[in-house]
Amino acid sequence: MFTEKRKLRFLDRSILVIFTGLVILCAGCGPSSDERWEKEAAERKEQTKRKIAGIEKEFSAVYFPPEEMNDALFTYEIQKFFKGHAEGTVVFKGRLEDIEASKKHIIAEFVCEEFPARSAEELRIRLTVSEANVGEFLKAKRDSDRDYFIVAKIVNIQAIRKYEYRGYLDSYDGDEGMEVDVYIDTEVSRGLVATGQLIKAIPIPKQQ
Repeated sequence: MFTEKRKLRFLDRSILVIFTGLVILCAGCGPSSDERWEKEAAERKEQTKRKIAGIEKEFSAVYFPPEEMNDALFTYEIQKFFKGHAEGTVVFKGRLEDIEASKKHIIAEFVCEEFPARSAEELRIRLTVSEANVGEFLKAKRDSDRDYFIVAKIVNIQAIRKYEYRGYLDSYDGDEGMEVDVYIDTEVSRGLVATGQLIKAIPIPKQQ
């Protein structure tokens, strides 16, 4: 009897060890964290594609930049794209930068989040908006990184140059008394600015 109980306890322990080993083995066979991240990223990308396709269909719009423009482009190529769609609408992913009132309009300024140009640092798109649009934007005013899919009619695009000056003075005693040399560094940054009218701003949920 005693021997039988020992055999049963040994058998129970053996089953437990085998079961634990199988659990560990199965866990090891699952996807790694990198694989899961890649899968989730691919799913998000596919969801974004479907979302964009739906927006394009609803508003008869074309996405900027299209896939064939994903390489670094010259300003001329981007201008040609917008000129070719001047009568229609475009949709782009934009980050809201500012809202301002001019003499005639309220302007919302966006930075294009997928800007492919090689000849400029960024593309800023300034769009006339309604009071209703402003109310929606102000609800998220503390969320500085709020992104949108922007449906708009673009009427003009041009290159701009911004100059930044930095300098310092260097004084010393010369042959004719105190002399001063002035050193000025000039830095130029380039960008593009487009103007047009907002048709629809669709908030993009933040990834958790």
